[in-house]
Amino acid sequence: MTAHRKELMTYEQWKVIFKKHIKKLIRQKAMNCLYWLVTIVISVGLPLGMFFHWLFIGY
Repeated sequence: MTAHRKELMTYEQWKVIFKKHIKKLIRQKAMNCLYWLVTIVISVGLPLGMFFHWLFIGY
């Protein structure tokens, strides 16, 4: 693995690796954002839903 890093790359090779890295980074950011969105919706939405259910239904 160390030998691979010391190897010189052409611009085309670098572009391919860079595109893969960017796609992986975007996928990780999207999953992280989705995780936080679901966590916030559950943390805030569930108590609010219970309150409004109590408010409208009464039990």
